[in-house]
Amino acid sequence: MAVFPAKNQLTPLGLIKSADPRSGKSNQFAVFGEAWIELQVYVAAALNLPDGSDKFAARYGEYKFKEDIEKCINAMVDLRDACGEFGSPQDLRSKLIDNPDYLNSETPPRAIFDHVAWTGQSVHKAAVHLGSLFEVLRQTLEETNDPQRKVELIKEYLLKKSVGAIATANAAHLQARTLVQQVAIFEPRISQCNQSVSAYTSTEGDFYEKVSEDAALATASIETYQRAADEAHSEWLDYTIAAVTTSVPVALMGLCFVPFTAGLSMVPAVGLGAGLGAKAAAAEAEYEAMKKLMNQAKDESRLKKKLALDLSGFNTGVSNLAPRLSSFLVDLQGIEGAWNQLNLDLLQIAESVTPDNFADDEMWAEVQLRETVQFWNSVDETAKEFTGNALIDARGGLS
Repeated sequence: MAVFPAKNQLTPLGLIKSADPRSGKSNQFAVFGEAWIELQVYVAAALNLPDGSDKFAARYGEYKFKEDIEKCINAMVDLRDACGEFGSPQDLRSKLIDNPDYLNSETPPRAIFDHVAWTGQSVHKAAVHLGSLFEVLRQTLEETNDPQRKVELIKEYLLKKSVGAIATANAAHLQARTLVQQVAIFEPRISQCNQSVSAYTSTEGDFYEKVSEDAALATASIETYQRAADEAHSEWLDYTIAAVTTSVPVALMGLCFVPFTAGLSMVPAVGLGAGLGAKAAAAEAEYEAMKKLMNQAKDESRLKKKLALDLSGFNTGVSNLAPRLSSFLVDLQGIEGAWNQLNLDLLQIAESVTPDNFADDEMWAEVQLRETVQFWNSVDETAKEFTGNALIDARGGLS
């Protein structure tokens, strides 16, 4: 049988994929893409959810339907806790500051986000090793014309304990499988939390309707207090003008008769002015009270509108979580499958290669080994870039 068939068994599918043309790159790491980015945005938003009643009230105000609010807060806290298990770029950066070799450890981190970045780092190291190994193998094969020696070299480079291509592929496969298993366990937990929160974020749900109605009432009360304030201001103005215009003529009349009344005619003027002035003062107090209530209503309206807006905004992520998480898991399974397939193919080559069948495909060996080195260099670059990008925040809403 052919050892190096037209389909290159040394360049497995599933580790890299074609990049978005807008990126200006040819390839990208298999995990990087829309699902991975949107999953990070979702987690970032979930981690910013209020984690208790006090913080909820400070951000969104008080509501009469307290039981529903408490259930909503509990659902948010559960989701936030689950996303805390997932991890974030911020947490990863903090760990790397404390331990620069954090992603170079023998065992993977506990947080899924960190584990994904660790896997990217591991793929990068494996790709560097395989690229170097196959390049040295290619050069070494060129140095001998003895078919038997060529076969011995191939088996040596494939089968060598710990550092051979088969050992490298097998180790990478086990690492990828561990991550797939972790995400598979995490998926139902986060999905359950997401389902609970969806009852409160859905724009068609009862909770969202109550919040919207409360926001509308708060907005309407602004207009009510504004009208009351305008009316109080108008009364204050009328009473003030009346008090002034009434007091002055009467006072003047009183002055004309001072010799005869000994100044007693000033009393009606003072009484009239004081009465109208008291009403003006009362109207002014009412105006200030209405203005205060109006400002409170504005604050209440702003907070409740913010809750309605945040719920509807987060609902997009809630609705998209299932397909994004599924796509993400498929990408991870693709990486696991690539390493597993490479391991099986290399074992098959090592077991079946002989001086006779190798001689038949020697040209394929040369061509494919050059192609293989280029492939693993590309895997190296994309995996390294992916791990570096894992340190960049993906912004989420509900701030």
